[in-house]
Amino acid sequence: MRDWIEGLASEGVGSLAIVGHLPFLDKLASLLVAGVEDANVVAFQNSGIVKLVPKTSDNRYSIEWILTTDIV
Repeated sequence: MRDWIEGLASEGVGSLAIVGHLPFLDKLASLLVAGVEDANVVAFQNSGIVKLVPKTSDNRYSIEWILTTDIV
């Protein structure tokens, strides 16, 4: 998955939205942020949105914001 995302970035894709369901999304977020699928970096709620941004120091991502239904 990481290779696919990095390939898109190298082709000039500036933003990417991935829509899905648990457990795929929490595993993907953990992989991108912590480097392992089982890190549980985000406690997803139904209809939640998480924005990840690439770090400049390594091949990982950081969480910029989380939007839940409690906020809107």
